[in-house]
Amino acid sequence: MALERQWTVTAYCREEKQDKLAAFIENPKFTLVLGDAMDKESITPAVKGHDACLVLLGCTGLVADKVSSVGTKHIIKEMKEVGMKKLVVVSAMGVGDSEAHCPPVT
Repeated sequence: MALERQWTVTAYCREEKQDKLAAFIENPKFTLVLGDAMDKESITPAVKGHDACLVLLGCTGLVADKVSSVGTKHIIKEMKEVGMKKLVVVSAMGVGDSEAHCPPVT
């Protein structure tokens, strides 16, 4: 939808997931930055020069990991460093079978 509106979009993903973005590669408004959200220095090229960030981090299956929490913290830190103030985080944690893996709300 953003590309249809002629917005500039930069996608940041792990190398092994880049094939999922192949349909967008030829669009001149699309840039792909490969990296790992656990490596905060690799995030800067994806956020620098943009107005907003959409975070879609998650794990595969019901495995306890810190990709979502640590990765999102790294993204927010880099956003602050480049002056970006708009953030949307999308998560399915707590939906379906993942509910049992969520910490209790206190």
